[in-house]
Amino acid sequence: MKINYNLVVLLLLASVTTAVAQYSYTVDKIASGDVPEAVSNAFENGFPGAKTVRWEKHTGKGKNNRYVKYVVVFDKDGIRSRARYKTDGKGISATTYYWFKKGVAKLPQPVKDYAADKHPDFELNSGEKVISLKSSASVYRIRLRKGASKLVVYVNASGEMINKNNLPSELTEDEDEN
Repeated sequence: MKINYNLVVLLLLASVTTAVAQYSYTVDKIASGDVPEAVSNAFENGFPGAKTVRWEKHTGKGKNNRYVKYVVVFDKDGIRSRARYKTDGKGISATTYYWFKKGVAKLPQPVKDYAADKHPDFELNSGEKVISLKSSASVYRIRLRKGASKLVVYVNASGEMINKNNLPSELTEDEDEN
């Protein structure tokens, strides 16, 4: 039996393209008046005194599902943060960013010690504290760099590494989606 390799390659490419095209994700900046009341109330109650920078509506569409979440970027006590909510106002997670040398200095000492002790050749250049708004569990996600090499490590407040796979999903969801 003779196999037409061109046809096989074409069918393979078509199936990959179809699989990729089945999911889309959008981020739209929105006015505070377009945020559901339950979401804005949850934010105001959870972060009193915070100064809102912007609201975003994140929409994901898959083959069999669709989801919407609202993200608020805000400043509290001079530190940039963000919180994510479901449309009914239930919190997902909150992230506090510790950027550059000034921010890294504010990370807990055990977290900084972990980076220095376990990765002495790497520079700790940023970190984030991620808190589950469902369970109050928290973790520090630190970013280390040595030349072109980069590491992302999850550490608890005591400076112990935590396997990403052992954390609740709301603590490990990619926070780089801006």
